[in-house]
Amino acid sequence: MKKCFSFSLMLLALGMIASCGPDATKAVGDAKSALERARQVEAPVYSTDEFNSASSLYDMASQFLEGKKNDDAYKKAVESKDQSEKSYTNAVVRRADAVYKKDTDLLAQANSQFADKIVPDRIKDARTDYDALTRIYQAKDLDGTYTNGTNLVKKLTDIVDFTSREIERVKGVIATVQDHADTASKNPDVVQYASDDLKRANGLLDDARSMLAKGDLDLATNKAAEADSAVTDLLGKADAEKSKDAVAAVREKYENASKQDIIVKYAADDLAKALPLIDDARQALDKGDWALARDKARDASLMIDAALAKAEDAFQKAQAAQQTNTIDLDRQREIEAQKKKAFEYIEEAKKRLEELRNRKKTGFLEPLHQEYAYVLPGMFHLSDNAGRDSGDTNNQAVATNSVTTNTPAIVTNASTNLVPVLPGEENEAMVEKYIRMAEDSYASEEYLDAIDYAREAIRLADVLLAEQEFKTYTVQLRPEDRDCLWKIAGYMYDKRYWLWPLIWRANKFQIQDPDLIYPGQEFKVPPFADK
Repeated sequence: MKKCFSFSLMLLALGMIASCGPDATKAVGDAKSALERARQVEAPVYSTDEFNSASSLYDMASQFLEGKKNDDAYKKAVESKDQSEKSYTNAVVRRADAVYKKDTDLLAQANSQFADKIVPDRIKDARTDYDALTRIYQAKDLDGTYTNGTNLVKKLTDIVDFTSREIERVKGVIATVQDHADTASKNPDVVQYASDDLKRANGLLDDARSMLAKGDLDLATNKAAEADSAVTDLLGKADAEKSKDAVAAVREKYENASKQDIIVKYAADDLAKALPLIDDARQALDKGDWALARDKARDASLMIDAALAKAEDAFQKAQAAQQTNTIDLDRQREIEAQKKKAFEYIEEAKKRLEELRNRKKTGFLEPLHQEYAYVLPGMFHLSDNAGRDSGDTNNQAVATNSVTTNTPAIVTNASTNLVPVLPGEENEAMVEKYIRMAEDSYASEEYLDAIDYAREAIRLADVLLAEQEFKTYTVQLRPEDRDCLWKIAGYMYDKRYWLWPLIWRANKFQIQDPDLIYPGQEFKVPPFADK
């Protein structure tokens, strides 16, 4: 019996010891309540770090509790509650500061947007509330600051939004009128007839902008409307003045045309048709129908132009009829002069051919290496490197005169100055050919072509008749601008570069290749008869 009593006392003691341990479930519940209390004062916004820490600790405590780890759960719950209370305290202070600052900024913005002039009663009431809020804030009544400040934020936001819309509305009105004025300024009629009125309208717009800058929105709106009316009026004025000038101009045009002799003689009836249109234009002016007045004036002007054109055409035909005989006579004289000139050129070409036959020499007219020994302007084509120098290791001067050796083409256009390349023994035959072409053109009464062909014959014969009196030229060593036969011909024949074969043929004993000449060589330069 005694032993049983002792065991019961031991169990009772153990139970009492267990009941005195930490209550994890209650601790987790307290942590959750503290976290929710912090959330209600917007701790996630104003005390973010502390609130997030408290939430994490609470989650850990809940997990430990579910896992029967009461000691760990209790510990984390206590830490979570401490962080929640800290975040609560911080949030209450910070959100009171934030709402007070927002009210302060909104009030300043309302003042800058002329709330005193636009909504005087509303801004006065808001200032009263702000003064009361300031006293509450300075008294450290954080909850009162937040509650009253939040209400004032809504009131000031409404004021700021309303004043902003009103200011933008008036700006839009002014901008619209300014666009109207700018469009008018690009109208040449406005520039001509209403430039002073346009300046006045722009002045009114400047006044409107000045009033807007002071917050006088009603005055600014009225000035903008006045400017818009001024622009409308000046456009009407320009339209009216333009119409009056158009009618006056067409009337003057009619008067001037009626005084012209050719109109009176050839188109008086046509001109008279314009007069009723001018009268219609005047009547439209009297009624203020500017567009109709301009249309009638335009139609009258076109009628006058048609009468003038008809008279001019009739006059020209009459003049042409009178001058027909004179023109025919002048043309006949011109043809006779061409015929005479062509005959003289053909005869001169024949004389040159006869002289060429009598004085024909060999010399430079002989062929060399089966290539053509004589050229005229256009008788050969240079390669891409024609006339340029290239040197070897001995500083030799190189000429690149490349002469085509194709069969000569037949000349079919007397006006061209291109003469085909001819073998030396055929030069005389080419002169004969040009003479025949000239005679054929003469027989066909194509006297200008005959003149051109005869001139070509004379020119070719003159070259072939060049006297064989030589000058000399020593090839120079100029690395930067080396000599070649093309350039030497230019020096010696007054820029007639194409005569380089004359020099080549005259010095064939020392020029084996016309593309290769050397410094120090002395060449004979045959003369060129320039007739």
